[in-house]
Formats: sequence, structure tokens, C-alpha cells
Amino acid sequence: MAAQVETHMKNVFKDGVSLLAQQEMSKLQDTCLYEPLEGEKKFWDYYGSASFIERTGRNQANTPQELARSRRMISKQSYEYTELFDPRDRSRLLKALEPDSQFVRAVIAGAMRKKDDIIIAAFDGTAYSGKDGTTSVAFDNGNTPSHDITITYDEADSASTTETPLTIGKLRRSRALLEGKDVDESMPWFCVAHPNAKHALLRSAEVTSADYNSVRALVDGQVNSFLGLDYRWSTRIANNDTNDRYVYVYRKDAVVFGMDGDIRVEIDELPEKGHAIQLAVYIDMAATRAEETKIVRINTNEAA
Repeated sequence: MAAQVETHMKNVFKDGVSLLAQQEMSKLQDTCLYEPLEGEKKFWDYYGSASFIERTGRNQANTPQELARSRRMISKQSYEYTELFDPRDRSRLLKALEPDSQFVRAVIAGAMRKKDDIIIAAFDGTAYSGKDGTTSVAFDNGNTPSHDITITYDEADSASTTETPLTIGKLRRSRALLEGKDVDESMPWFCVAHPNAKHALLRSAEVTSADYNSVRALVDGQVNSFLGLDYRWSTRIANNDTNDRYVYVYRKDAVVFGMDGDIRVEIDELPEKGHAIQLAVYIDMAATRAEETKIVRINTNEAA
């Protein structure tokens, strides 16, 4: 006999997934600006700096100017997780539908990891600009090379070709690069890195000593705040070479993340699959780099 899933059980499962999705956030979503997405694409415009001209005489004619404008596009992508339950295993199915079940938590954890993957890909991936969003903007855009710097600096802040792990010198240099582009601190600044980079920083006296850092990192093995940066440690950052891995320092509005509505859950009986019960979870989301001037990429070598 097929295992029927009562309507109220379907609703309980959907509510449980939605609730956990709100409570158990990704590590990186709050480091970005959030934009609700509607439709396949969304555009927004940025304006450059306004320069005031001195008036030197009475009844002087005005000098019209036009602010520089740029457009950025975010394009929604759809993702899903689907699982089939044998209709004869009613107890396993109903246990999975419990709102606090390990199954629900595992599904939500997968959705949160996908969010972080999308955000990380946007840090230095191709962004799209132009009136219709067809102009690609690479991280190492030749028109703005000073915006797209991969830096390798030693502890003395000297430029070096020697590969090194994440150092205080690299973080100081990253701040200097952002401040040199007038990136102020009216919004939070973040550093996103792999936990291996944290282990490298924990070898630095400046991070672990109370003389430098009011948050004594060696007490609990954590580095959460240093040099005015909020640190997020993510294993989702992949190697970009054998032993090399990027670290990203940026202001919150450097990256935009968006979703179209909430996570959607559907539960259906499939006669063509022997009346198996299908649980499907859908999420529509996207991220893009919004402004090249507000993000710096650091190269680190974990074998050093």
C-alpha cells in the first residue's frame, strides 16, 4: 500500500524548512548587500563622484556636468535538491518530515553552502554591465588594473615575489589599497578566507598578543576581528593552484546577493515511480561583484 502523505504533514515539513532557512544562515550572506530578485534579471545603476566648480564672477553662466554612470546586472539561477522515498517505508518518510529532523537540517545546510559558493564565485568572477547586461567585466579588467590587484607582501610591507601564507603585512596592504580608493568605513569591511589562513595568522604575535589585539586569539583559537576587518572562515574557498588560495578583503557593498522569494518545498506522489514520494527543495538566487574598487584579492601559499 502506498504511503500517503497527509496535507498537514506536507505543510509541517514546508514550514520546518522555511523556519530553519531563516535561522541557520550562511557564513557569508550577511557580508553582502541583499537584493530581492524578481524575474530572470535585475539591473541597478551606480553614479560616479560629483565635482563642484568654483564660481568666479557675478551672473556667471552655469557649467553643466554629467555624473559618470555604470550599470550592473544580476542574473537569477535556479537550484534544487530532490530525494525519493520508497512508499513502503512510511516510518522513514514521516521521520524525515519532522521539522527538527536531521534530514531537514542536512537539506538546509546544503542550501546554505550553495549560497556561500555563489558569493565566493562572485568575488573575482565575471560581472556583467552595460545597458542590456551583455558587457562582461573581468576581475582583472584592463581598463581598471589598479582595482584588480593580487598582492604578495611580507611582514615589513615590502613587495615580494616570494610565496607566503596570509600575513599581517598582506592585510595591512589590502587596507591601504582600499583606503587609497576612498573606500570609507561607513559600511563593515570583511576578510573571507580558508581556515588554513587563520592558522597562519595565529602564528603572528600581533594577532595573539593582548598588547596588539584586545581579542586574545590564542585563548579560544579564533580570529574574528583584527585591523578593522570582520573575519569569516570558509572551507568553500578552493585552491586556485597547487598550494595557492585566495583571500578576499572587501566592503559590504562590493558584492550583491539576491533571492527570488523563499526556499520552496514540494512533496508529490509519483505513480510512474511506483508511487514513490518525491521531496523537492528549490531555491532561486544569484550574486555578483558590484564595484571593483571595493574588493582586494590576496594570494597566499599554504605550503610556505
